[in-house]
Amino acid sequence: SLDICDKPGPGEKKDKLTSKFFDHKTVKGFQVAYVVFRKPAAVQAAKALSQEGPLLISTESHPVKTGISKWITSYEASIVDPKELKAEVDAYMQDYDKKVAEEEAKAAKEEGVPDEEGWVKVTQKGRKPGLPRTEAANLRVLEKEKKKRARKELLNFYAWQH
Repeated sequence: SLDICDKPGPGEKKDKLTSKFFDHKTVKGFQVAYVVFRKPAAVQAAKALSQEGPLLISTESHPVKTGISKWITSYEASIVDPKELKAEVDAYMQDYDKKVAEEEAKAAKEEGVPDEEGWVKVTQKGRKPGLPRTEAANLRVLEKEKKKRARKELLNFYAWQH
C-alpha cells in the first residue's frame, strides 16, 4: 500500500475518504510517501532492481499527461454529477438526522434524573433559549445597556443649552 503524508514521521492513520465530492485537501509543495509491502520477498525484489540506468517517469506504456491534455482531464474530473452528489448529501443528512435524534432522545431520557451526587441538570430548550453564560455574551449585554443609557440621556433638554 502507499500512504502519502504532508510531513515525515509517525502520524495518525487517515481513514479512507468516504466522499469523492468533499474533504479534498490538496497540499501544495512536497509530500512524503510510505510504501508498505505485503510480503518480505517483495522488499528484497525492490532492493534487487537495477539502479544503473535513468529512471523515466513517462514511458510509452504509462504516459504522464502534461499540458493541455492534463488540463482537459483535470477539467473533466472537476465536473460533478448532480445525481450522485444529491444521493451522497441525502445519505449524509439521514445519518446526521439519526445521530441528532439519538442525542435528543438520550437528553430527554436523562432530563430531570439526578446524577450520582443528587444534582439535576436544568436546561431550557424552546423558541427563546436562555442567554449563554459566557464572558463574550456578558460584554455584549453591557454594550447594549450602555448604548441604551446614552440614547435615553437628554443632553440638550433646555433651549438655552444649544
